[in-house]
Amino acid sequence: MKKFYFLCSLPRAGNTLFASLMNQNKNVLVSPYSVVPNLIKPILDIKNHRNFLSFPDHSLVDNVLNNLLDNCYTSWNANRIIDRGPWGHPDCLPYLKNIVPDAKFIILYRPILEVLASVVALDKPEDPVSYCDHLMTGSFVSDGYQSIRNLVQQKEKYIVVQYNDLIKDPVNTVKTVCNFLDIDYETLKLKSLDQYSVNGISYDDTFFKGPYHDIRTDSIKKNKRDIDEWLPSEVVKRYSAWDLSFD
Repeated sequence: MKKFYFLCSLPRAGNTLFASLMNQNKNVLVSPYSVVPNLIKPILDIKNHRNFLSFPDHSLVDNVLNNLLDNCYTSWNANRIIDRGPWGHPDCLPYLKNIVPDAKFIILYRPILEVLASVVALDKPEDPVSYCDHLMTGSFVSDGYQSIRNLVQQKEKYIVVQYNDLIKDPVNTVKTVCNFLDIDYETLKLKSLDQYSVNGISYDDTFFKGPYHDIRTDSIKKNKRDIDEWLPSEVVKRYSAWDLSFD
């Protein structure tokens, strides 16, 4: 029987590296950015359809939701699945808690300005100011940010993995996560790493503006980008105080 945990993160915070390290454990698989949260709303919308309203058997829909995770991951050969997505978002968390009442969350975090600089360096927008405003208000960045903030505000069961800690000490970081999730730690290899794949499927970054999901395979190092080189001073001033506190 599979047990599910949830990774809520900012982009450019080491998600693919973290997944590649955790997936070395034969009992664990970390998902790519998950489509599972996107399946919930269409299923719930059925309850507004006239056919349902004319015969409102809620168990028919609720049974689909309650078995959604198990059914989605039937073909994944691991008994511990870490689903990566904006599960902490106010629009998702209540439904998840109905399915997994004792849910545990991993928060993968990187300082906001570093995240923005990394995205801008990859995407190279013509107007970085407007682009960063979009990232922080209506994109995959803001979804991750709101998800993490809501988990903290709701005092859910979570562990915070800082990007810098993952890079500097991946072994102890993974050990700490395994301990939090009650998963047996297995020795990591830190060189000759595999690019992320599951069931023979790998990322196709032609759908993105840059190599969002490539990792170094020979060593674990931080991609250092000068914030002032990539972010206008207006962006730095606007978002420098947005970092979340986990005290």
